[in-house]
Amino acid sequence: MNDNLSWIRDTLPNGVTALLFPNPSNLTTQLSVVIRYGSNADSVETAGMAHFLEHMLSAGSKERIALSRAIEQMGGYVDFFTTKEYTMTTAYVLPKKLPETSRIMSKLVFNSDFESRNFEIEGKIILNEISEAHDDPWTVVTEMFLKNLFPTHPVREPVFGNPKTVKCLSLPKMKQTYHQYYVPKNVALILTGSFSDNDVETVFHDFQNTKNRTTKLEPLKHTENGKPEKELLRTKPGISQTYVTIGTQAVWARHPDVPALDLIDTLMGSGASSRLFVELCEKRALSYDVSSSHTYGSDYGYFCVNCAVEPKNLEKARHIIEQEIARIKTEPVSSDELNKGKDMIISDIYRALDNSTILLGTIAEMEVLYSNQNALFEYANKIKSISTEELFEAAKKHLDENAFSTAILTPKES
Repeated sequence: MNDNLSWIRDTLPNGVTALLFPNPSNLTTQLSVVIRYGSNADSVETAGMAHFLEHMLSAGSKERIALSRAIEQMGGYVDFFTTKEYTMTTAYVLPKKLPETSRIMSKLVFNSDFESRNFEIEGKIILNEISEAHDDPWTVVTEMFLKNLFPTHPVREPVFGNPKTVKCLSLPKMKQTYHQYYVPKNVALILTGSFSDNDVETVFHDFQNTKNRTTKLEPLKHTENGKPEKELLRTKPGISQTYVTIGTQAVWARHPDVPALDLIDTLMGSGASSRLFVELCEKRALSYDVSSSHTYGSDYGYFCVNCAVEPKNLEKARHIIEQEIARIKTEPVSSDELNKGKDMIISDIYRALDNSTILLGTIAEMEVLYSNQNALFEYANKIKSISTEELFEAAKKHLDENAFSTAILTPKES
């Protein structure tokens, strides 16, 4: 492997992709299954289907509940979640429990049995999940921001959908969607931690033995042709801070400017030495919570700054954020600051490899976005090679103040 930043990539006879990242010194083993189907593949009318189907994997029938609990009975832990572009389930187990875990995970993914009673129960659970998420002001302001910034792209819809669409989903439609996306050629296995060659053979046997269809549904590529709204302001009772997100559409995952924008993101809003933290927190004590974010997928991307302030300080904080965005485009970054940002990103990569949960998410994203076992290694090399001039040009090209959109969530007066 290249500097421990690559993994083994193989394809099983039925089309399942297998990704192996062994670490013999680990005391546990992790087996993940990634389905290349996330919320961005759902229509406006079926928003939340991918997330609902993820719930049904573990709790969609009495048998599925028993299988999920069997992993816990072995001392393991199983997790399920959905993103904009994929669904993922992971089992964390002792190495000796991997063969039984593999059999269970294969059944959970490729057994299409769902029961109507469980469908109704999970629908109610998801509605509670949505209500709980909307109690979080950051969730609310993020939804506002994405709907403002992307008038038509499906990234504007929350992963878990909304109460109206979730209530309209049907079990027959869910089964149809399952048969479209949960096919071997749309699935990737990830095996990390401590495992033997015999373990690999066992896992491969369990997942290549499935008789599911082999037709892969190619994901749709979306484009955003709408014009973002400049600002959206809402009030919310029960909060004392004003939450603001300011950002712009950026580039998709395979665009060559992604590493430079990631580096800009690090310099602007990562850590206590970032520009935004120093200006808003350290110098002026206007905020406790300020950060930036560069987010991208297969056909979308955006850069934003997030900040929570007292309502009376909103305009002052907003002005400073706008000043810092303008400064990154007009003043070349010093070599010391540039190198600090690079070191932070490379260190974050290695910390991710030390954390089994983050490692699995990293491998999953690299596979879904790039289908390349060397993608992380190549990304790290690109980060190391970025010059001050390249950073400066990327900032000027992609951080156009005229294209910025703002979402504000402020306290509702009693």
